[in-house]
Amino acid sequence: MNRCRRHSGRALTLLASLSSAAAFAGLSAPTALGAAKAVDAAGLKGKIAVVGYDATPEARTAIANGSMYGDAIQHPDQIGAKTIDAIHDYFSGKTPSAKIAIPVGTFTKANAK
Repeated sequence: MNRCRRHSGRALTLLASLSSAAAFAGLSAPTALGAAKAVDAAGLKGKIAVVGYDATPEARTAIANGSMYGDAIQHPDQIGAKTIDAIHDYFSGKTPSAKIAIPVGTFTKANAK
């Protein structure tokens, strides 16, 4: 995971300049995992929360071992199904809803058991 190393370096730089950081929010698995590695390397595991997206297998392992606090989980199967439904409605002469909500889940250490 070369991208994790790159993001880890950036997170270490931020940690050095932000002495009162309480959390990192990664907008992807590599950014969150990189931040978690930086927090671990700085000896701050458990003191700075790290959260990310998608609960990849690597992120689930990091969450289970306490390197990350948790992840938001998107549901691509539901996103795809709702998209196809909206396209079908459109081509059937119906007006699809302007907003289609898909619930987001969470994965934390409680789920890792």
